[in-house]
Amino acid sequence: MVSSSLYYSKADDGFYLRNKTNGSLHLGTDNSNDLSIATGGDVAISTLTGSGTRMVVADASGVLSSQAIPVNSDNQTLSINSGQLLISGGNSVPISSLGDNLGNHIASQNLTLNYMWMSNDGNSEGLNIDDFGHVRTSGHLTIDNFLYMDDYSNGNSTTNVQASAIGRNGSFVFYSGGVYVGQLGSASSVSVGTGDLQVSGNAAIGGNIETNIKLRVHGRLKSSGIEELSDERWKKNITPISGALEKIGQINGVYYDWRKDEFPDQGFDDKRQAGFIAQDMERVFPEVVNTDDKGFKSVMYGHVVPLLVEAIKDLENQLNEKSVLINSQSKEIQDIKASLNKIQNQLDDENNVVKH
Repeated sequence: MVSSSLYYSKADDGFYLRNKTNGSLHLGTDNSNDLSIATGGDVAISTLTGSGTRMVVADASGVLSSQAIPVNSDNQTLSINSGQLLISGGNSVPISSLGDNLGNHIASQNLTLNYMWMSNDGNSEGLNIDDFGHVRTSGHLTIDNFLYMDDYSNGNSTTNVQASAIGRNGSFVFYSGGVYVGQLGSASSVSVGTGDLQVSGNAAIGGNIETNIKLRVHGRLKSSGIEELSDERWKKNITPISGALEKIGQINGVYYDWRKDEFPDQGFDDKRQAGFIAQDMERVFPEVVNTDDKGFKSVMYGHVVPLLVEAIKDLENQLNEKSVLINSQSKEIQDIKASLNKIQNQLDDENNVVKH
């Protein structure tokens, strides 16, 4: 007895094929069950069978088939190379086909890096941001326009340091429009005015830094004036300079040219020079000569001035003494002339008497 029926329902204008018993309903060709509907509504299609849990896909013609569902693995990684979005396991997708270059997005929430790096090749390099918002880079940072830096404070009230930027371990500080260069100790206080530069150690311009020289200029220095500290309150063991004129007579001023090609790092120029030879000066005035750690000597020309002053005073004293001697001798000569004139007059008088 057939318990299935095919009928039309005016209520919803639909056709119905039903099995009125508890059995399944099967449709197929060539005596096969291509489509089966079991009691309870479960549907089975013979072309969609396979092992394990599968997913149904349709091709361009609408033909259905089943494929294994990809296994989710925590070891799956994504990377970008030559315009391809690469998925571990050998799969890849052209980025151009996605219609997205992974840029030009507006984030709707904060991005969490979890101490990871933003890099070009996926390695631990590039940019890193910690929980305090500190940003560091493992390579060079190139800025084509300008870098704006807000005020920075180290949070230690004892140091009173506020700056626009501070170097690693306090190696340099941009402060209130000025620059401080040097190690920033725990008890240091920095106060550099706008446009000012403060260097805690040695500095050099145009060449290498030299030991025990606070500022080394490799080349010419031009200034409207140079001052040297000279207050008496800073000095001790003060003694007068003696014998300056005799010592000045032992040194020679010379003309010379710099050996520019043999010492290019010194910043010498081609102009004809006038000055002293340091070795000659050292034999007479060692106080005005310094020797660097390589054995080269320099002369503190400004310190030669006191020696010249005392030499001029010695020369003036000699001239005064000679002037006194000359005046004395001149008086003696005048007296001798007066005596001779007197004798001459007496002789003339005697001659006149003899004639008469």
